[in-house]
Amino acid sequence: MESPLFKSLVETIIPTDINDICAILACGRPGPLGAGMHTAYGNRKNGFEDSIPQLRNTEDITGDTYNTIIYQEQCMLISKKVAKFDDSQSDSLCRKPLAKKKKKLMEIFRKCFIFGKKNCEPPKDYDETDENQPYYDPKGKYGKEILGGINNGYTYEELAEFYEKLKGYCSYLFNKSHSASYSVITLCTMYLKANYYTKFFAALLSMQTKEEKIDMYIKLLKANNIKIKCPNINISTYDFTEDNGDILYGLNAIKGVGVTSIPTLIENRPYKNIEDAIERVPKKALNKKVLSSLIMSGAFDFEDNNRYKLLNLMYDLRKDKDERYDENNYNKISCMNFEKDRLGTSVTYQSEWDKIQDKEQTTLTFNLIDTEVRKDKRGKDMAFLKLEVEGVEINALAFSSLYAKNISAFDTNITKSLTLLGKKDNNKFIINKIINRNLIA
Repeated sequence: MESPLFKSLVETIIPTDINDICAILACGRPGPLGAGMHTAYGNRKNGFEDSIPQLRNTEDITGDTYNTIIYQEQCMLISKKVAKFDDSQSDSLCRKPLAKKKKKLMEIFRKCFIFGKKNCEPPKDYDETDENQPYYDPKGKYGKEILGGINNGYTYEELAEFYEKLKGYCSYLFNKSHSASYSVITLCTMYLKANYYTKFFAALLSMQTKEEKIDMYIKLLKANNIKIKCPNINISTYDFTEDNGDILYGLNAIKGVGVTSIPTLIENRPYKNIEDAIERVPKKALNKKVLSSLIMSGAFDFEDNNRYKLLNLMYDLRKDKDERYDENNYNKISCMNFEKDRLGTSVTYQSEWDKIQDKEQTTLTFNLIDTEVRKDKRGKDMAFLKLEVEGVEINALAFSSLYAKNISAFDTNITKSLTLLGKKDNNKFIINKIINRNLIA
């Protein structure tokens, strides 16, 4: 409901109850949109046009949607009332062929809907190519005989016109049960997001299994001035949680900390420091992989915020033979790389790239990682680049007009880094101009 399409539907329809939300969700599909049902629904609801039924005497079926047809069930009910289909036929001969665009079944539906169905052998002069006659079903494959709308007081013209309308957009109709279910979920999540913003996003983050989704939501929260905190071994729970208006990482979101370790880690806390944790937690729950992941993610920053130093301390306490880090080299980039590796995103710091808004033009210095030359539509060379800034790898494009004039600048054997003017576009960088370049020494 937050996409541009659905925002425009909300503005058109101006919902006042759950039925309108249900209708908006159903209208936002190719069929109803193409047939203008969203506009008709909004205009009729708000008194700008008369509510005229799609087919005579069907107001009792379509009246609650201002005589627009936006649900599969409405088509099924109309086939029952107008042509006297039974429940099974309304599904197998109406909903399924229209929904799945099965040409043969659609032709059968048209005959049954307009002229009816007879469970007997066709007459000797029966012409299979003639669409304007009853459907003959001698073996009763499609159930009982069907009266047909033309035998129930409707004219051929109005039935044929109605069928053409259905054929045009019915394949994209939602079924009402789905739309109603989604409406309830929509209203619940709207309420929670509006009134319990941080709790809502803490729950949403806890549900994610893909790092790119976590990264996307965290960037959104930061843009809305919600602070994200690294996990803390003494206060983090299994999931993301609200913490005084901020969101605290959950232990389960740390790559390398197994699900089986978390209950034991929580049970034995609080911990004074890493040494205390090593002494009191069984090795099965706090092995080298788990402890190093906790340190790299910031879960022991209360002891020292130099994570190189904490990892060295862990190696010393465990008497590991691992090569020690140079503690003096720990910096913003080191921290960001640890967090991206263990948490899927940088929490403590935000890279210069992440600070740039989509569609914003900027000048930034990148390391040149890789260049791939491909042909554009006109057969000219253009460059697809991999760039890096503060540990963030970025895909970039240099179109043929720019690439042709600066081929050597994009040569990874010559160029180390590039200062570029360009635009961030959907997390890619479109290069407009080369400001400067540094050569490989």
